[in-house]
Amino acid sequence: MEHAEHKSSVEPRIFERLSTHQIIQHLILVIAFTLLVATGMPQKFPHMPYAKPLFKLLGGPEIAPVIHRICGILSWILLIYHSIYLISRWIIEGWNPFNNFFSRLKTGDLALIPSAKDGKDIVDKIKYYLGINKEPPALKKWAYPEKFDYLAVYWGMVMIGLTGLSLFLREFVMSFMPWWWMTAALIVHSDEAFLATVFIFTFHFYNVHFIPENFPMIKSWITGKMTEEEVIHEHKMWYDEMMAKEKGEEGGKK
Repeated sequence: MEHAEHKSSVEPRIFERLSTHQIIQHLILVIAFTLLVATGMPQKFPHMPYAKPLFKLLGGPEIAPVIHRICGILSWILLIYHSIYLISRWIIEGWNPFNNFFSRLKTGDLALIPSAKDGKDIVDKIKYYLGINKEPPALKKWAYPEKFDYLAVYWGMVMIGLTGLSLFLREFVMSFMPWWWMTAALIVHSDEAFLATVFIFTFHFYNVHFIPENFPMIKSWITGKMTEEEVIHEHKMWYDEMMAKEKGEEGGKK
């Protein structure tokens, strides 16, 4: 007698990592940043083999700089919008930054603000890579890789944005700034942009795309979702917190 194979009817649990609103904000940032790099690096390194073909592809000296400025303005709008978005969330959710600030900073409960736990997680991760620790550290929903990426964007957009605005409005700026300001602005704008490009295409790309178990990429930045297995592997402490919360809610209903 033949027996039919039965597949498990239990669907894997899915957890929300990012909301649709957050995904859209990130996609706008990805597009703007990519075009800024594509139009900016050929100007910084015009002697490189890729510079002339890429610059020509993007419209040459007539169009490429315009794309660069438009994307710069778009990035600033996104920065301001995201800041308002954060403040509105804090108000709606009743977030109090001064409530047990130091204890929350130690345990890493202040979302994307670096904490003492992040320092410990980095040390524990290095020990894991060296074979000293048998298990990697249990990470929260937002751990040190996300925090470095997130805060680097704020720092970079302010530094690059202000100096870029100075270069764009040079006649107006030079009417009240000292003569050396424009030279300093050009150096800071160019070198900080290069630093941001290197950071994104090494540290960020490695964490999102090139880690062997995640290759070719972590899909949550597009779908906003993570499977239970992914959450346990990448953010074990976040998973434990959600399970404890579920058990508490279930116990309260009984």
